[in-house]
Amino acid sequence: MRHAPWSTTLCALAIATGVMAGCGNPAPKDTQAPTTTDAPTNTDEKVILPTHLDKDSILRFFQNDGTKQLLRDLDNGKVPTSCTVLYDQMGSLPSVTVGDEATIAELVGLVSQIRVLGPSNLGVTDSYHSVSFTLQDGTKVGFNFEGEGNLVTKDQNYFVEGDDVLWSRVRELQGVSERGSSQHAIVVIADKDLVNECPTSANAGDTVRIRTNEVLDVDTVVTVPGADVTQVRGLEYEFVMPDHQVAVYVTTEDYPYGGGS
Repeated sequence: MRHAPWSTTLCALAIATGVMAGCGNPAPKDTQAPTTTDAPTNTDEKVILPTHLDKDSILRFFQNDGTKQLLRDLDNGKVPTSCTVLYDQMGSLPSVTVGDEATIAELVGLVSQIRVLGPSNLGVTDSYHSVSFTLQDGTKVGFNFEGEGNLVTKDQNYFVEGDDVLWSRVRELQGVSERGSSQHAIVVIADKDLVNECPTSANAGDTVRIRTNEVLDVDTVVTVPGADVTQVRGLEYEFVMPDHQVAVYVTTEDYPYGGGS
Protein backbone atom coordinates (compact mmCIF):
# COMPACT_ATOMS: atom_id res chain seq x y z
CA MET A 1 0.00 0.00 0.00
CA ARG A 2 1.49 3.35 -0.98
CA HIS A 3 1.65 6.55 1.02
CA ALA A 4 -0.96 9.19 0.31
CA PRO A 5 0.02 11.36 -2.69
CA TRP A 6 0.32 14.76 -1.07
CA SER A 7 0.26 16.77 -4.27
CA THR A 8 -2.79 15.17 -5.86
CA THR A 9 -5.33 16.37 -3.32
CA LEU A 10 -4.41 20.02 -3.19
CA CYS A 11 -3.88 23.20 -5.18
CA ALA A 12 -1.30 26.00 -5.04
CA LEU A 13 -2.22 29.58 -5.82
CA ALA A 14 0.34 32.30 -6.55
CA ILE A 15 0.66 35.92 -5.54
CA ALA A 16 0.55 38.52 -8.29
CA THR A 17 3.63 40.46 -7.26
CA GLY A 18 6.20 39.46 -9.86
CA VAL A 19 9.16 37.14 -9.42
CA MET A 20 10.31 36.88 -5.81
CA ALA A 21 13.98 36.81 -4.97
CA GLY A 22 13.77 35.53 -1.40
CA CYS A 23 14.41 31.81 -1.77
CA GLY A 24 13.97 30.70 -5.35
CA ASN A 25 10.19 30.44 -5.22
CA PRO A 26 8.22 29.10 -8.19
CA ALA A 27 7.12 31.72 -10.72
CA PRO A 28 3.75 33.04 -9.55
CA LYS A 29 0.66 33.26 -11.70
CA ASP A 30 -2.04 35.89 -11.74
CA THR A 31 -4.79 35.73 -9.13
CA GLN A 32 -7.13 38.41 -7.86
CA ALA A 33 -5.97 42.01 -8.15
CA PRO A 34 -4.03 43.13 -5.08
CA THR A 35 -5.69 45.45 -2.61
CA THR A 36 -3.65 48.46 -1.51
CA THR A 37 -4.16 49.59 2.05
CA ASP A 38 -4.48 53.29 2.73
CA ALA A 39 -3.62 53.15 6.41
CA PRO A 40 -2.41 56.60 7.47
CA THR A 41 1.12 56.94 8.76
CA ASN A 42 1.32 57.98 12.40
CA THR A 43 4.18 60.48 12.42
CA ASP A 44 4.56 60.01 16.17
CA GLU A 45 4.96 56.22 15.83
CA LYS A 46 8.57 55.07 16.00
CA VAL A 47 9.62 52.68 13.25
CA ILE A 48 11.45 49.74 14.83
CA LEU A 49 13.37 47.33 12.62
CA PRO A 50 14.73 43.98 13.81
CA THR A 51 18.45 44.06 14.57
CA HIS A 52 19.40 40.82 16.36
CA LEU A 53 18.14 37.80 14.46
CA ASP A 54 18.18 34.16 15.55
CA LYS A 55 20.63 32.07 13.52
CA ASP A 56 17.67 30.03 12.24
CA SER A 57 15.67 33.13 11.27
CA ILE A 58 14.24 32.80 7.78
CA LEU A 59 16.13 35.99 6.85
CA ARG A 60 19.49 34.42 7.77
CA PHE A 61 18.76 30.89 6.56
CA PHE A 62 18.57 31.83 2.87
CA GLN A 63 21.83 33.55 1.96
CA ASN A 64 20.96 34.82 -1.51
CA ASP A 65 21.27 38.28 -3.05
CA GLY A 66 17.76 39.31 -2.05
CA THR A 67 17.90 38.41 1.63
CA LYS A 68 21.48 39.72 1.92
CA GLN A 69 20.36 43.09 0.57
CA LEU A 70 17.39 43.13 2.95
CA LEU A 71 19.71 42.47 5.89
CA ARG A 72 22.04 45.27 4.75
CA ASP A 73 19.07 47.62 4.52
CA LEU A 74 17.93 46.67 8.02
CA ASP A 75 21.43 47.34 9.37
CA ASN A 76 21.26 50.79 7.77
CA GLY A 77 17.75 51.52 9.02
CA LYS A 78 16.19 51.32 5.55
CA VAL A 79 12.55 50.23 5.46
CA PRO A 80 11.28 48.45 2.31
CA THR A 81 9.08 50.66 0.15
CA SER A 82 6.16 48.20 0.10
CA CYS A 83 5.04 44.78 1.28
CA THR A 84 2.51 42.51 -0.41
CA VAL A 85 0.92 39.76 1.68
CA LEU A 86 -1.58 37.00 1.09
CA TYR A 87 -3.34 34.62 3.45
CA ASP A 88 -5.37 32.64 0.98
CA GLN A 89 -8.36 30.41 1.67
CA MET A 90 -9.13 28.23 -1.34
CA GLY A 91 -8.50 31.23 -3.60
CA SER A 92 -11.16 33.35 -1.89
CA LEU A 93 -9.01 36.17 -0.51
CA PRO A 94 -7.05 38.85 -2.41
CA SER A 95 -3.48 39.91 -1.73
CA VAL A 96 -2.92 43.21 0.10
CA THR A 97 -0.13 45.69 -0.61
CA VAL A 98 0.98 47.86 2.30
CA GLY A 99 2.77 51.18 1.79
CA ASP A 100 2.74 52.52 5.35
CA GLU A 101 6.31 52.56 6.70
CA ALA A 102 5.40 51.57 10.26
CA THR A 103 3.26 48.62 9.12
CA ILE A 104 5.96 47.45 6.70
CA ALA A 105 8.53 47.56 9.52
CA GLU A 106 6.12 45.55 11.70
CA LEU A 107 5.74 42.91 8.97
CA VAL A 108 9.53 42.71 8.51
CA GLY A 109 9.80 42.06 12.24
CA LEU A 110 7.16 39.31 12.13
CA VAL A 111 8.89 37.62 9.18
CA SER A 112 12.26 37.81 10.95
CA GLN A 113 10.77 35.81 13.87
CA ILE A 114 10.01 32.82 11.63
CA ARG A 115 12.52 30.03 12.25
CA VAL A 116 13.45 27.36 9.72
CA LEU A 117 13.41 23.95 11.43
CA GLY A 118 14.54 21.64 8.65
CA PRO A 119 13.52 19.92 5.41
CA SER A 120 9.87 19.02 4.93
CA ASN A 121 8.46 16.21 2.84
CA LEU A 122 4.97 17.70 2.90
CA GLY A 123 3.45 18.74 -0.39
CA VAL A 124 0.95 21.44 -1.22
CA THR A 125 -2.21 22.29 0.72
CA ASP A 126 -5.48 24.01 -0.04
CA SER A 127 -4.29 27.27 1.50
CA TYR A 128 -1.52 29.31 -0.05
CA HIS A 129 0.18 32.16 1.83
CA SER A 130 2.95 34.53 0.82
CA VAL A 131 4.81 37.68 1.79
CA SER A 132 6.96 39.87 -0.49
CA PHE A 133 8.97 43.03 0.18
CA THR A 134 10.11 45.59 -2.39
CA LEU A 135 13.39 47.10 -1.22
CA GLN A 136 14.50 50.68 -1.82
CA ASP A 137 16.71 49.63 -4.74
CA GLY A 138 13.80 47.78 -6.37
CA THR A 139 14.87 44.27 -5.28
CA LYS A 140 11.99 41.95 -4.41
CA VAL A 141 12.36 39.50 -1.53
CA GLY A 142 9.56 37.02 -0.99
CA PHE A 143 8.58 33.72 0.59
CA ASN A 144 5.83 31.27 -0.37
CA PHE A 145 4.08 28.98 2.10
CA GLU A 146 1.75 26.08 1.41
CA GLY A 147 -0.46 26.48 4.44
CA GLU A 148 1.04 27.37 7.79
CA GLY A 149 4.33 25.94 8.95
CA ASN A 150 5.44 24.74 5.51
CA LEU A 151 7.77 26.96 3.49
CA VAL A 152 8.05 26.20 -0.22
CA THR A 153 11.13 26.83 -2.36
CA LYS A 154 12.12 25.73 -5.85
CA ASP A 155 14.39 22.95 -4.61
CA GLN A 156 13.19 21.97 -1.13
CA ASN A 157 10.31 22.55 1.29
CA TYR A 158 10.97 23.35 4.95
CA PHE A 159 9.14 23.11 8.26
CA VAL A 160 9.04 26.52 9.96
CA GLU A 161 7.69 27.81 13.25
CA GLY A 162 6.57 31.23 14.42
CA ASP A 163 4.73 32.11 11.21
CA ASP A 164 1.28 31.95 12.82
CA VAL A 165 1.70 35.45 14.29
CA LEU A 166 2.47 36.81 10.83
CA TRP A 167 -0.63 35.20 9.31
CA SER A 168 -2.83 36.52 12.11
CA ARG A 169 -1.64 40.05 11.27
CA VAL A 170 -2.05 39.44 7.53
CA ARG A 171 -5.64 38.30 8.00
CA GLU A 172 -6.27 41.45 10.00
CA LEU A 173 -4.91 43.52 7.10
CA GLN A 174 -7.21 41.61 4.78
CA GLY A 175 -10.14 42.55 7.00
CA VAL A 176 -11.24 39.00 7.75
CA SER A 177 -10.24 38.64 11.40
CA GLU A 178 -9.30 40.61 14.47
CA ARG A 179 -6.35 40.17 16.79
CA GLY A 180 -7.25 37.99 19.70
CA SER A 181 -9.48 35.66 17.67
CA SER A 182 -8.79 32.12 18.86
CA GLN A 183 -10.74 30.04 16.33
CA HIS A 184 -8.78 28.53 13.48
CA ALA A 185 -9.51 26.34 10.49
CA ILE A 186 -8.75 22.61 10.33
CA VAL A 187 -7.92 21.35 6.83
CA VAL A 188 -8.10 17.59 6.30
CA ILE A 189 -5.69 16.10 3.76
CA ALA A 190 -6.36 12.42 3.18
CA ASP A 191 -6.95 9.66 0.71
CA LYS A 192 -10.61 9.18 -0.17
CA ASP A 193 -12.82 7.77 2.61
CA LEU A 194 -10.04 7.56 5.22
CA VAL A 195 -11.68 10.10 7.55
CA ASN A 196 -15.06 9.53 9.18
CA GLU A 197 -15.29 12.58 11.44
CA CYS A 198 -13.19 15.73 11.92
CA PRO A 199 -14.30 19.29 12.78
CA THR A 200 -13.60 22.07 10.29
CA SER A 201 -12.45 24.56 12.97
CA ALA A 202 -11.63 24.80 16.66
CA ASN A 203 -10.54 27.32 19.29
CA ALA A 204 -6.96 27.39 20.48
CA GLY A 205 -6.63 24.97 23.39
CA ASP A 206 -9.61 22.82 22.40
CA THR A 207 -9.20 19.06 22.21
CA VAL A 208 -9.89 18.03 18.62
CA ARG A 209 -11.07 14.46 18.02
CA ILE A 210 -10.67 12.68 14.68
CA ARG A 211 -12.31 9.40 13.78
CA THR A 212 -10.91 7.45 10.86
CA ASN A 213 -12.48 4.65 8.85
CA GLU A 214 -11.23 1.10 9.17
CA VAL A 215 -8.87 -0.13 6.49
CA LEU A 216 -8.22 -3.86 6.73
CA ASP A 217 -4.62 -5.01 7.27
CA VAL A 218 -3.19 -1.50 6.92
CA ASP A 219 -1.90 0.94 9.54
CA THR A 220 -3.56 4.36 9.44
CA VAL A 221 -1.30 7.29 10.33
CA VAL A 222 -2.63 10.65 11.54
CA THR A 223 -0.22 13.59 11.78
CA VAL A 224 -0.77 17.29 12.49
CA PRO A 225 2.34 19.47 11.98
CA GLY A 226 2.65 21.72 15.02
CA ALA A 227 0.63 19.46 17.34
CA ASP A 228 1.04 16.10 19.10
CA VAL A 229 -1.51 13.50 18.00
CA THR A 230 -2.59 10.75 20.42
CA GLN A 231 -4.45 7.59 19.44
CA VAL A 232 -7.00 7.36 22.25
CA ARG A 233 -8.73 4.19 21.13
CA GLY A 234 -9.10 2.15 18.00
CA LEU A 235 -9.91 4.55 15.19
CA GLU A 236 -10.05 7.70 17.34
CA TYR A 237 -7.26 10.28 17.57
CA GLU A 238 -6.92 13.55 19.51
CA PHE A 239 -4.75 16.65 19.52
CA VAL A 240 -4.86 20.01 21.26
CA MET A 241 -5.62 22.83 18.82
CA PRO A 242 -2.71 25.29 18.58
CA ASP A 243 -3.25 29.02 18.10
CA HIS A 244 -3.17 28.79 14.30
CA GLN A 245 -4.70 26.91 11.39
CA VAL A 246 -3.64 23.28 11.08
CA ALA A 247 -3.56 20.60 8.41
CA VAL A 248 -4.54 17.06 9.40
CA TYR A 249 -2.75 14.46 7.29
CA VAL A 250 -4.32 10.99 7.25
CA THR A 251 -2.35 8.35 5.35
CA THR A 252 -1.82 4.61 5.31
CA GLU A 253 1.36 2.62 5.79
CA ASP A 254 2.67 1.03 2.63
CA TYR A 255 2.74 -2.49 4.05
CA PRO A 256 0.08 -4.67 5.77
CA TYR A 257 0.37 -5.95 9.34
CA GLY A 258 3.11 -8.54 9.52
CA GLY A 259 4.54 -7.45 6.21
CA GLY A 260 7.28 -5.22 7.57
CA SER A 261 10.56 -6.23 9.09
